[in-house]
Formats: sequence, structure tokens, C-alpha cells
Amino acid sequence: MRKIHPDYSLYPWTRRLDALTAFSVPQVQGDRLLIATDFAGGPGSRFHVIGILLADWDFSDDWLEARMEVRNRFLPNNRRMSFKYMNDCYRRKALSPFLQAAKELRGLLATIIIDTRIKALFADKKALEHRVKDNVLRSKWKLPDFENMIRVAFFVSYFLSWLGRPEQEILWVTDQDQVVANERREEDILHLSSRFLTFLAEDPHFSVDFSTTAVDSDDRGEEDIAAIPDLVVGAICETLHLSQSVPCWPYYWQTPEGITPKTKTVLEWVCGPDKKLNELTILFAPNSDSGFTIRKLAMT
Repeated sequence: MRKIHPDYSLYPWTRRLDALTAFSVPQVQGDRLLIATDFAGGPGSRFHVIGILLADWDFSDDWLEARMEVRNRFLPNNRRMSFKYMNDCYRRKALSPFLQAAKELRGLLATIIIDTRIKALFADKKALEHRVKDNVLRSKWKLPDFENMIRVAFFVSYFLSWLGRPEQEILWVTDQDQVVANERREEDILHLSSRFLTFLAEDPHFSVDFSTTAVDSDDRGEEDIAAIPDLVVGAICETLHLSQSVPCWPYYWQTPEGITPKTKTVLEWVCGPDKKLNELTILFAPNSDSGFTIRKLAMT
């Protein structure tokens, strides 16, 4: 659970993040927590987007049954659900039923949008050099990739501190991208996540198993759970690309004209009713004081 008296000295902006998050966090009752993450926003992107799903696995049995029905009916040859691979008729037909099945998941779906004019939330050149000098890191990192990795590590740890308990079985599944391109990078992200938990969680002694979709089982179970933040992140990135801006008004964000059918379907699911998942979208945007603001968005 989140610390009762958090230490805001390291990252003072987490006080604001706590205020925006507190009323969106569900109570997780089960003994198993599954985390799935996705990250997007390469060179030239106006925004970086992190999608994090935390599912109360002991209370998500209906999802397991529903997603297998979708697979058996719509996805021959064990096709993978993915935003960028939504290029054949089978995946397109499966998208709405797949998202309908995902309504049976219980937990939290958090999306973090960071304007790329904010160069560093966590890491600068000195911070990276310090960690290299102290042999904290196993992998060699370029500064942009290192910042992206720390962002994912922090926000996973942050939401885990709200929803998780040390005695839970916790599995973290992610796509195998540049942030976790090899085993040494996996070790680095887990190590930094553990460090973050020491000041975020009341009891930081979590045991987290880590897996990528590259080693998924034959039934695509881990890929299907990872597909949910992948679809949401892809849809939001397309929306941001088309609009190239987010609203000044701090609460509501209308989708632009010209979005593709797949993005429209995903965003309607995110905004729609009857989900057992709580949804939270947070924007980090620069301000005129050379700092940044944090606000909560609701898409309409």
C-alpha cells in the first residue's frame, strides 16, 4: 500500500500525482496481481505515452474465459492482437469482441502522457554517470533510453504501491522493446523499480516476476493481457499525432477528426461504461516557469 506519510522531498511533484490518483485507485482483493505495460514515443514524437494495466487476477476469471472465446472464434493461426498489426480482417473483426472481453478485468488502467519538451523527469547526464560509476546498472544506456526506462520503472512502482501487497504473487509482462531489449536491461528496470518502492510503499518488500511477450505460452495469454495497454497507447498516440496538442482545460479532451476506425473503437472502449477496470489518464505538460504541470484527463 502507498505510504501513509510519503516523503515528497525526492520528487515533490508526486504530491500532486497522489492527489489526482487517490480517488481512481480500486481495492485489489486477490493474492495475484498481474501488471502489463507498453511504451511509445520515439525520436520526433511530440509525446511519450506509457500504458500500465494492473489486474486483480484472482477476480478476473471471466476475462480468461471470454478472451479464449474471442481467440477461438476470430483469431485463427494464433494471431497476436496488437495496434500496429491491425492490418488484416481477422484482427479487425476481433477488436471489438476482444475489448468487450477486457471489460471483465478488474483493476486499474493507467495512461501517462508526457510532453517531450520535458526532457527529464528523473535522469540527467550526471544521474546516469553517477549510476554507472557506482556499478548500479548492468546494461549500457544512452541517456534518452535511460530516462524512458526510469519513467516506466517509476510509474509501475508508483501504481504498485497503491494496489499491491508484499505477500501477493506479482507478474509484470511487457512487450520486448528498447527499454527491455535484453536480460541486463530487465535486471536494471527491476532494480530501479525496487529502489522506487522503498520510498513509495509502506512495506517495499515486493517480489516481482518479470516476463516479456517474447517468451509467451502457446495460448497467447500474456500477449493478450499486454495487448490491452498496447491498444490504448497506440490509439492515444494516433490521437495526439492528429491533434498535436492537448487541451488547456484540465479535465476534458475531445478526440480529433480523422482518426482511424481502430482508434475510434479503442477510445470508445476506454470512455465507455460497464468496465470493471478503473481508468486514469495523467498528462505532464511544460509550463511557463521552465517546469511542468500535472493534470488528469478524461476523454470524451
